[in-house]
Amino acid sequence: MAVEASGRWRGMRTTAILLVIWEIVGQLDLVAGGALPGISEILIRLWVDWGDYPRHIWATLYASTIGFLIGNALGIGAGVIFALSPTALRLFRGVNIAAFALPPIAIAPILVLTLSGMAPRIALAALGVYFVTMTAPALINNSALAIAWVSKIINATPGHSVPTAINTRPK
Repeated sequence: MAVEASGRWRGMRTTAILLVIWEIVGQLDLVAGGALPGISEILIRLWVDWGDYPRHIWATLYASTIGFLIGNALGIGAGVIFALSPTALRLFRGVNIAAFALPPIAIAPILVLTLSGMAPRIALAALGVYFVTMTAPALINNSALAIAWVSKIINATPGHSVPTAINTRPK
């Protein structure tokens, strides 16, 4: 019990020290000529502008939730189709890889120019969850192969690297 209490105080002390350093650095404009404001300046601005926050928080939660639901629905549907049809998986592999590899900062301006209203935010949120959700059914479908790979990696003999163990996976 005493160890937990001392660990908690140590964490609180470290947090307090970091906040004090942040405040000093912010007040003295030591980061990029004032680009990092002090904690007190942030809290004052939060208090002054508090009326704007609920509307913006609601818009963010709305777009994130709708995008999450759409991305997961599409991901589950695509994942099931890909798990049941290796042909469909091969046909759409390139599209899925491109969608996953495309950084959000690259696609966001295109979405803003081509869609209106909340649609760009919703599409970005949907893209963020689609690939992860889509891969789950395929992984479940290939669980026997995944188990064989993991078993091979775990039982890799000394002197053999992990890639060697993967390349010699059971067929």
